Amino acid sequence: MSAATTITVGATSSAATTAATVSTATTTATIAIGTWTKLNPAGDMPPLGGGPMVYDSASGKVILFAGIDTWAYAPAGNTWTDLHPAGEPPSGPGSMVCDPASGKVILFGGVGNNGYLNDTWAYDPTANTWTNLKPPATCRLPATATRWCTTRPPAR
Repeated sequence: MSAATTITVGATSSAATTAATVSTATTTATIAIGTWTKLNPAGDMPPLGGGPMVYDSASGKVILFAGIDTWAYAPAGNTWTDLHPAGEPPSGPGSMVCDPASGKVILFGGVGNNGYLNDTWAYDPTANTWTNLKPPATCRLPATATRWCTTRPPAR
């Protein structure tokens, strides 16, 4: 990674934070330099409580799923937007990964009213819709999940 590589996070204060005091604001870290900068985005902010986020390289935005709300952070404008997708949203936050081949964000797992889930959903940023993929009964799904770390291999 170069000195220009940054990571954008939304965080809440925590007594466990030892390297820096992180507030409810959007923050970036320049990895090579190791510094944090508070960005103070204009307008509305996502609700506190966490949720999975992914970077959508096609739009240049960070997509956050916060329970039943879907938000996008635009680093270029330093703004959060509540997307209000059409249709039924997933039941609860799980793990997400961006699939550049399909142009969709895939969410697996989460926590619903009856406990842990093994749901699989796709968010289409272009259409601004969530779709329950409902894998066939013959498909062997992983065990239920709530906060797994996900990634995808780099393109070859």
